[in-house]
Amino acid sequence: MDKSSKRRGALLLLIVLTTLATHAQLKEVTFCPQWHPSVQFVGYMAACEMGFYKDEGLNVTIKYPEGTKSSLEMMHEGKADLVTTMLTSAIVAKANEGLSLVNVMQTSQHASLSIVLKSPVGKMSVESLRGLRVGIWSNRLSITAEAMNKIYDLNWTIVPFRNGIKLLSYGVLDAITMMEYNELLRLKYTGGDLSEHSVMRMCEHGYDIPEDGVYCLEAYYSKNPETVKAFVRATKKGWEWCRQHPEQAVDIATREMKKEYVKNSKVLQKAGLEVILRKQELTSGQIPYTLQSQQYEQATKILMEAELIQTIPDFQTFIAQ
Repeated sequence: MDKSSKRRGALLLLIVLTTLATHAQLKEVTFCPQWHPSVQFVGYMAACEMGFYKDEGLNVTIKYPEGTKSSLEMMHEGKADLVTTMLTSAIVAKANEGLSLVNVMQTSQHASLSIVLKSPVGKMSVESLRGLRVGIWSNRLSITAEAMNKIYDLNWTIVPFRNGIKLLSYGVLDAITMMEYNELLRLKYTGGDLSEHSVMRMCEHGYDIPEDGVYCLEAYYSKNPETVKAFVRATKKGWEWCRQHPEQAVDIATREMKKEYVKNSKVLQKAGLEVILRKQELTSGQIPYTLQSQQYEQATKILMEAELIQTIPDFQTFIAQ
């Protein structure tokens, strides 16, 4: 072997060893979203792909819920360090089930949850939903709708389901829960009726409760505060990058969906991303990425009135300090 080959070999070995050493220094973090891959979680995907987590010293693995398990169950079983879930789901889990959750980041500032009727009504109101057979997600992602049913004593026959808006067209249900950035768009692009006579957007009827946030267990946060803060910083960069590069963000999301064998459409994902980014903004246009105390008060007040919780977890213990 000549000297040139030896030098190239030594250089290659140095590169490999440096890469392995750098990887070994990264903190391993497992993150679990509450649903299948889509633009709903593209900020986290982008933070992985663009190296924002690695820049913060983290090696983040995105792991999706197994079977019918929720992201909170995944975390409770030790299969995830950080998760996303709905604000109402987190409050109920902490108040009723004793799950020691901490909100470390709030991406959603407004409700996207909607209730879609099979048959249009003259004027949409809460009374339009009385006595209906309503499909809600079985993984407790429709708690706001459940609360409205109890508060107004609407006497729904609740039919839990995992996925599938076709249940409405089959005539099995009178109404079904949908998200503005997902199922509602799918319905729109297949010719469904999205008029004010068929769709009740919860945010327009006194239930504008923030939804997606990032959570971990109190024990994990106490032991790894800097890791959590690094994750939040990198995730913010991921979402901001998506705002600046929406087309590339959609590409990232659809690639991830394809990898996980989830049906995807760039048209729908692009439209969904526009809704998600808009819902991250406060009315003022600011994007705080934090849960506001008045939002928490509104959510807990509704849950208490619906008797879905009996005690209100203290706000200062609910959010990361």
